Amino acid sequence: MKRYITLFTLLAVFATTFAQGWVSQASKAVFSVVTYDKDGNVLNNGNGFYISGDGTAIADYNLFKNAQKAVVIDAAGQKSDVLFILGVNDMYDIVKFQTASKKN
Repeated sequence: MKRYITLFTLLAVFATTFAQGWVSQASKAVFSVVTYDKDGNVLNNGNGFYISGDGTAIADYNLFKNAQKAVVIDAAGQKSDVLFILGVNDMYDIVKFQTASKKN
């Protein structure tokens, strides 16, 4: 019985350590999206995440409807402009876009 308790404890510690490393890596890819209308007023706020190291990202399509400008703000507070839209699918409510940021 002691052997099972020790084994379970070791597995729990290992899983917790592994999860903390994974979560810290994944949190670097998440950012906030702020979209603006033609007058410069905030239109929508939401979240998205980077899918590659060259600044390519995805977010909800509804955030970008009727927007004239969009900015992403990463976990460190750095702002990057959305340069252009790479693709849109309104059926799945997703937009793929390029940012000025280069993230790994």
